[in-house]
Amino acid sequence: MRWSPRAGARRNTRGLIAAAFGPAVRAESDYARELTRHLTPDMLLLADRAFDGNELLTAITRQGTQFLVRCTSTRRPPVLALLADGSYLTRIGSLSLRVIEAEVQARTVDQHIRRRLPPPDPVRRLCGVTSRR
Repeated sequence: MRWSPRAGARRNTRGLIAAAFGPAVRAESDYARELTRHLTPDMLLLADRAFDGNELLTAITRQGTQFLVRCTSTRRPPVLALLADGSYLTRIGSLSLRVIEAEVQARTVDQHIRRRLPPPDPVRRLCGVTSRR
């Protein structure tokens, strides 16, 4: 049996917030959903595309936590209102969200990561954080 660990840590503190372990039969997003009860409104959650499910995003929102999630390429949320900075408002499940589209390309030869279509400030800073992970 293989075990799948999930953990959350505070950036720059190396302090562990919480961890979830269990059989690999369960999806990582199931373990992540268990960890949402440890989130607080003063946190910013950065998540990769495996963690963009409606139930998980709803659980994160319930905690009052801000989040930046890279969505799967198949997710095409409707544009309900276009904002001046190029982002837009949408609904995913029962959530009203702001979507900021940015294309990230990576070259594995020299591990150089670059962004095309630079996002508006302050989103530019958040994309910079996620590209350095």
